[in-house]
Amino acid sequence: TAGNPQNGYSYQRQEADAWALFGSVDYRISDVWSVKAGLRYSKDKKDFKAARPQPTFQSPTLRPILEKTDDSKTNWDLSTTYKLSDKVNLYGRIAPGYRASSIQGRILFCADFEGGVNPATNCVSVAKPEDMTSGEIGLKTILADQRLRFNLTAYTYEVKGQQITAVGGKYNTAPLLNADKTQGYGFESELEYIHSGNAWANIGLSYNGTKIKDKNLYVAPCGGGCTVTDPVTSQGALVDGNRLPHAPEWIFNGIVNYQSDAYNRGIFASFDWAYYSEKSFFLYESKEFKGDGLTLGLRAGYGWNGGKYEVALWARNLADAVIVEGGIDFDN
Repeated sequence: TAGNPQNGYSYQRQEADAWALFGSVDYRISDVWSVKAGLRYSKDKKDFKAARPQPTFQSPTLRPILEKTDDSKTNWDLSTTYKLSDKVNLYGRIAPGYRASSIQGRILFCADFEGGVNPATNCVSVAKPEDMTSGEIGLKTILADQRLRFNLTAYTYEVKGQQITAVGGKYNTAPLLNADKTQGYGFESELEYIHSGNAWANIGLSYNGTKIKDKNLYVAPCGGGCTVTDPVTSQGALVDGNRLPHAPEWIFNGIVNYQSDAYNRGIFASFDWAYYSEKSFFLYESKEFKGDGLTLGLRAGYGWNGGKYEVALWARNLADAVIVEGGIDFDN
């Protein structure tokens, strides 16, 4: 406004201390089979202090807002590797994981300003610790006279109490939440092929399924201008069954290279691509706030003197695609 006056001020200070003890043991069962076990103890403490001397919507805080967390966890992991041959390795791993509590202190304005600030929280949100159990199996290979490398892994995981951030929405805040449970599963593959000193390629493909499982988890949807496809009540949009945001199911990328001279490079060219399938930008789903992407690239030139020098032309986004990576979903 005229004169550029300050119309809001708040501050926060957060200190985090963490330490851990961990160790692992390897044991070779035979010349081709080995196992590994690990143990870890983690300790995390956070101290948080904030104040709102000049709030945008609420009355000023008369005393500092204080929060404190103190978490500890003991975890383990178990993995194994089996040498099927000189060119093929099999492996597997299972392990629980842990993330300490988190504190979010964006308190200048918050979701409960319309009805007055809840004195129990004062707009500060605290996410409890999350626990994860994951497992994977896979293989690593070097084939075709060491010209072909192929790696494949399949994985699954479950997170209890996953910490998530409800970004934006009607109130333009970012409160922390705990989902009752989230699940993920999929596979990742990688192929590297060297045809000769003149041509080679790298290709990657993965499938990644994710799902939020919490029948009571609601978030504030967009403030306007979007069509929410989740059930919406007075509590907000129900996100149970949704995929995690920014988590496409399919990812496919790669690069193909050619050079006329294996030593000097000579005439060379490379073509690359990066594709991901449709992903949602927020915890809730809508017709507008989602998108997929395909980017194509090309580079061509000439190299000489053992590849020490080169000149090249390059282009990104050859298809001239408009790719939407995210959104702003509040309305003010």
